[in-house]
Parts: sequence; structure tokens; C-alpha cells
Amino acid sequence: MKRKLLFLISAVLLLAGCSGGKKSLVIGVSQCSNDIWRSKLNAELALAARVDGVTLRLSSADDDSQKQMAQIRRFVADGVDLLIVSPNQSHTITPAVEEAFDAGIPVILFDRKIDSDKYTAFIGADNVEIGRIMGHYMADFLDKKGRVVEIPGLEGSSPADDRHKGFAEALQQYPGISLVTAPYGGWLREGGYNAMEEVLARGVRPDAVFGQNDRMALGAREALGAPDDVAFFGVDALPDAGLQEVIDGVLTASYLYPTRGDLVMELAMNILSGVPYQRENLLESALVDSRNARIFQLQEAEVATQRANVENINARLDTFLMQYNTQRLIMWLVIGFSVLLIAIAAQTYWSYIKMRELQHQLQESTAAKLKFFTQVSHDLRTPLTLVAGPLQHVMEGPLSPEQQKTLSLARRNVTVLQELVNNILDFRKIESGNMPLSVSRFDLPAAIREWMGGFLSTSRTLTYEGLEALTVEADMRLLERMLFNLLGNAIKHTRPDGHITVSVRQEGPSAILTIVDDGEGIPKEKLPFIFDEFYKGSESGSGTGIGLALVKAVAELHHGSVHVDSTPGAGSTFTLRLPLVQKGATVAEGRDASAFTEQYKETYAREDTAKEEAASRVSESDRPTILVVDDNADLRSFIGTLLEGEYRILSACDGREGLEKATRELPDLVVSDVMMPVMDGLEFCQTLKGQPATSHIPVILLTAKSLEDQRAEGYDSGADAYISKPFSEKVLLSRIGNLLKSRILLKEHYLETGESAAQPKENDFLGRFRAQVQAHLSDENLSVEQLGSELGLSRVQLYRKVKALTGYSPVELVRITRLKAAEQLLKTTDKTVAEVAYAVGFGTPSYFSKCYKELFGRLPGEGR
Repeated sequence: MKRKLLFLISAVLLLAGCSGGKKSLVIGVSQCSNDIWRSKLNAELALAARVDGVTLRLSSADDDSQKQMAQIRRFVADGVDLLIVSPNQSHTITPAVEEAFDAGIPVILFDRKIDSDKYTAFIGADNVEIGRIMGHYMADFLDKKGRVVEIPGLEGSSPADDRHKGFAEALQQYPGISLVTAPYGGWLREGGYNAMEEVLARGVRPDAVFGQNDRMALGAREALGAPDDVAFFGVDALPDAGLQEVIDGVLTASYLYPTRGDLVMELAMNILSGVPYQRENLLESALVDSRNARIFQLQEAEVATQRANVENINARLDTFLMQYNTQRLIMWLVIGFSVLLIAIAAQTYWSYIKMRELQHQLQESTAAKLKFFTQVSHDLRTPLTLVAGPLQHVMEGPLSPEQQKTLSLARRNVTVLQELVNNILDFRKIESGNMPLSVSRFDLPAAIREWMGGFLSTSRTLTYEGLEALTVEADMRLLERMLFNLLGNAIKHTRPDGHITVSVRQEGPSAILTIVDDGEGIPKEKLPFIFDEFYKGSESGSGTGIGLALVKAVAELHHGSVHVDSTPGAGSTFTLRLPLVQKGATVAEGRDASAFTEQYKETYAREDTAKEEAASRVSESDRPTILVVDDNADLRSFIGTLLEGEYRILSACDGREGLEKATRELPDLVVSDVMMPVMDGLEFCQTLKGQPATSHIPVILLTAKSLEDQRAEGYDSGADAYISKPFSEKVLLSRIGNLLKSRILLKEHYLETGESAAQPKENDFLGRFRAQVQAHLSDENLSVEQLGSELGLSRVQLYRKVKALTGYSPVELVRITRLKAAEQLLKTTDKTVAEVAYAVGFGTPSYFSKCYKELFGRLPGEGR
């Protein structure tokens, strides 16, 4: 659902974005400086760009060639669509322009050129012609005689070089005119001032000055003191700097140097649109003097007025366009969210229909399960009665202690089965509305303390806290069943040394019963389902999934509620709220709570594994040790009874305790259940087989899961055998015997092959063991403790593991390894028997000879 909504939102935003038009073209402009002429050009470019819908990125190098090269390369890296460059210095800027051109970016050179033909187009005035016309004009003004000073622009700049070339060529035609070239003025007024100061320092006083732009001419005039007998000429004739000076007579003449940003942008758009264009584009210009300056000023004023009008219109258009785009975006958003709301509504309706279908299917499935379990439960009641009755009759006769123990075990489990049957039948009655309350008035704390007496035989610490007396109206039998399920659940999920506390308090018209344990807890994600019928918090746990569902059903039948709080690893708290008075119910006098207690005294017999083990310890020094791991105390006791005559028995109530005991005791074999709390049998087996100290121990899994894939899962975890419940005691004893008898063959197999007959991976361990012995072969003081430390095992763990794998103790295995090494030395070297004895770690040759003969049946020197 969330994915679909995100997709619809993305589609709406995409449509809104697409409706804004095509992607805007980006043109980068790199100006050499930021003077008045360039500012006028930039304004014209910006106006034309707005008309064409182009994004214009303006930059100025401020007469710094290195800065301009960096700007050009940044434009290339940003991937602009076209580049307009006015080079600061032709030679210096050439490499950067060539890089842009080679990168496939069209390059327009404006006003100035570079020392390469790697550019797309050029547009600008003919600077040679400007210099030539200005030279002839000045010669005519001076009557073809006099001294002329020329102040060039920027060294290395193509306009400066071209204007000087045309100017010098024109004056060469007039012998009466001498040309004095001043230093470069850098296109600045102060540069013209300084250049003229240097000319005056040479002792030269001119009759006329040609500044290659108006600003330098004005700076030279200032340096000369604004004399009336010297004529000053420039280039640019800008409305605010040059044209007015010609009108005022400050400058004798100037040359109109056009900016024409509109034509530059037109050329750029032709290139980007694939329209044919000329590579070299020369702009028209004209000489400005006192005769035409006013006309040019009027024309510029008119152009300025028109430009302002156009900018005003563009500003209004921008406002209208912004409003239009905003309205269009709002329209698309409204359409999009309308579609989204329709989609959400459709999805919600579809989900509702599917939910109804699933609920119906779930109700049918639940009803079918309940019907099946109810039928089975009814069918079980008669056989259970026929089992329980004769069993009780037999137990009342003379029996041996062993017979009494076995029959008590059977009677306890018949009682457990009867409780399961009663739970299912009661739950079915409540669900179908056929369970009337048999309400009586009784003391709730007293009844609870009496009922808890049936659980005191458990090894968990069970305590009561709270009110000593509180009268309630409730169905005592159903309330007892609720406590049975809640306490049974707490005991199942709490370790044998854990604590369970039951308390009662009053809150207004309600009695509050809480059961707190410090067991394994319930994961947060499972809490909402814990009271659902047939829900089991763990697949590895036992039970039908009816117990807590019955608790909730009984609570609601009493117009109460039940709630659980739990923290994994810290325990759980079940809180039951019941009204003190059952309105409208017929109330009888209280019954004796002890009537419901006796049946539990044996059901929850103490699960103390330490006592179980102590009971099995008789003369056991040479008997194999078997660890029995099961959460059911009766099954542990039954298996212990089967095995205690031939084996030493250890017990554990879950996989975690079993792993601890297996690591500490290193039993000869493990019999484990699969479905257990805390740690199930599969995880226990996998962890056991993964530890170096315990990986050799055979494991038999007992389980009620008998499907092929479940058996495969058991073998995949490392189990050596898999027996389904209910099992035959003969099959179990046979499997145990065969696995242990196979160990007897290990001694002969190891002597013949040098490898264990156990799992192949255990040969890696033996290989490391032999490698350690070989590394200390000549050390007669090598100890089992030293070997265990280097192999990561304790002395006891090393002894039991080596014994289990080879049939030999570590000391014997070290001696065998030394003797086999000695045999090789005797065959392949000329060393004496004494030298060989010392080389393989024997302290005396005589003891070496004795051990050698015991193993090989001959003395060391025989047969050499």
C-alpha cells in the first residue's frame, strides 16, 4: 500500500514538473573585466537571454588571466551548453578556450580573439579598421603635421594590437606626423594618466593624443593639465562616458565601439538551434565628433527608453508567468491529490474486503479447529477414564518402590491430559455461548493461597503478596482453571531457580490479580497475539495454544479483562481484573477451594535436576555418563529410570542448562528433546557440535515432530540419531548402546590409521594434538595441562575428548606418538637406541625399551 501511494505522489510531481516546459539552456559568459562598456554589454545579454528563455551565468576576470582560465574551466566542468568569452590576453587564455572547444562546448569569442582557431564563432568590431580611420582623421585634423602620442590598451590583447596596427599604417602615409607610443594603459583612466606622465618625463609634449579607449584619453588629458592646444581622441563613445565628452569638447572625437549583446545572443541561439551562421561576424561602427555626437546621443536616449520599456514589459510578463506557473502547479497538485485520494479510497475498500474475507476464513478455520479438538476431546474422555480408573485401582495394591514410581508418573500425565481435554471443552463452550457461570461468593486470597498449594512442589520460589481477605463473586471452578493456566505458563517459562509472585489488591469495584515471574519474557512483537486461540509464542515450545485464550475468555465471561506486560530476559506480569460483584447472577455460597487443589500436587512435581542426578549416583565410577535434556520432569525421570542401572545420569531442563552441564561434565552421550523453552534442542545440538570441547559427543534427539523435513532439520543440526515420540524404550536403549559401543572400536582404529573413527572434522583436532606433541617431542616434561592450554581446553576436557575420540588417555596418546616417531628414527637414521629415546622425550633408555616392546612386540634394536 505504501509503495503504491509513493508511486502516485511521484507521478503527480513528475507531471507537475514536466508541465513546466523543457529544460532551460545554460550559457556561460566570461568577461575580461568589469568596466562600463562590459556592464552595458552584460545588460544587453541579460535582456536578450530573458526573451529567449536562456539561463545566463555571468562572470568577470577583473583583468586577471589566471582567474579567467579558472572560470572557463569551471563552466566546462558544470557542463554549460555554450560559452561566450572575451579573452583578457589572447596568448594566455588560449589553452582554456581550446579545452572547452575540445570538450564539445560551442565557444563564441566576442570583441577579442585567441592564438588558435579552436573556437566556434567570433563577433566584434574591426579594430584594425577603427585604428586606420582614427589615424586618417587625426592626420586631417593636424593638417598632416605634428607629434602624436598613442596610449595602447592591454599588452597581449588583440584589440590593442589590432588598433595600433591600423593606426600606425595610416600615419605612415603622413611624413609630417611623428608617432610616439606610450606605455600600456590597461584600458583604465589611471592607466592613461600614468602613461602620459611617463611620456612627459621623456620630455615629449604632443600635439594630439590617441587613447585606444575614451577612459585612457581622459586620463592623459588630466595628466597634461587639460590644455586647449592638445587634441584628444578615444574609442567607445558610450552614452555615459565618451559621447557626452565629445559634445562638451573635452574629446575631439571618439569611435563608436558597439556592444550589441542582442546580436551576440542571436548568434548563440543560432548555434544551439542548428541554424546556419557565419564564423566571423563584424559589427558596424562609426566615428563620432562634434558634427554627429548629438544625433548619436538622441539615438542612445531613445534606445535606452525603449530598453526600459522592454524591461518593464518583461518584469510584468515575469509576474504574470509566475502567477500562471503557480496556478498550474496548484491545478496539477489538486488533480494529483484527487487521484491519490481516489486511489487511497479504492485501496482502503479493497483492503477492507480482503480483511473481511480473511476474518471469515480465520473464523471458519478456528471453528473447524475447535470442532475437531472438541470431538477429539470427547473421544479421549472415555479412554482416559478407563486408564485412570484401573491405574488408581492398581496403585492401591501392594507395589515395589520402582513400580510405585513408574505408576505415579503415569497417573500424573493422565491428569495433565485430562486438564488439556477440559481446557478445550470449556473454551469451546465459552466460544459457543453455552458456558453458564456458576457464581459463588468466596474469599479470593484464601482460595488463591489454597490453589497455590498444588504448585508448591515445583522448584521455583512461589510466594503470595497482597490482601489477606477479599470477598468476590465468581465461578470458582473457572477461576481456578485460569490460575492453573497462568501459573502453569509462568512455571514453564521460568528457570528452576526462578521466582513467581502472586498478589491480590482492590481497585474500586474490582479485584486485581497479578502473577509476576522473572523468566525469559515475551518479545514485544508477540505480545498483541499472546491471548489468541492456537497461538504459540515459540515453535519450539509445547502446548496447544488454548491456555491463555481460555484465560481471556473466562475473564471476559466475568465482565473482566486480562493484560500482560513483558520484557525479554526480565520476565512477565499478567494482570487479571475482575468485578467484585457479578450483576444479575444467582450467587451460591462459597465452596472449599481445596477440592480443586489435589490434582495439581503431582502435576507440577519439583523439577530439580540436581536431585535427579543425586538419585542416580550409585557405584558409577566406570559407567558411561549420559546427559538427559528435557523440559518435562516426568520424561527426564522416565528416561533416567530406563538408564540408571547401566549409566551415570545427568539432567537438564532446557538447552541452556544442558549446554552448561555438557561443557562442564563432558558426558559420553546426550539425549535431548527438541521443543523446549529458553534454548530448543536444535540450537542446543548445533552449539554443542560447534564447540571444540564438546563437538565429539553423540546426540540423540527425541521429538514429537516426525515429518521428513523435520528429521532432516535435526540431522542438519549435527544430531547422530533422531527418535520420534512416543518412542520404544528398546529402540532408545539400542541406539544408546550402539553409539557407545562404537567407541570401543576407536582404540584399534586409531592404532591402525592414526585417525579417529568419529566425524572427520575431529581428525583436525587430533592433527593439532599430534602437531603440539611433535613440537615438544624431545621435552620429557611435556604435561597434559600444557597441551590443554595450547589447544584451548581444560585438563579434564582434554582427557575426556581424547579418550572419546581414540580410546586412549592424553598421556597414553602422547606416549604412542613418541614411540611411532622413535620407530621412524630407528628405520631411517643411524642413531643409537639411547639417542632415539632422548630425541623422542624419554628420560631413560630402559623405560623407552619397555614401552616400545609393549606397543610393537619387539625391542627397539631388533630388525635394524
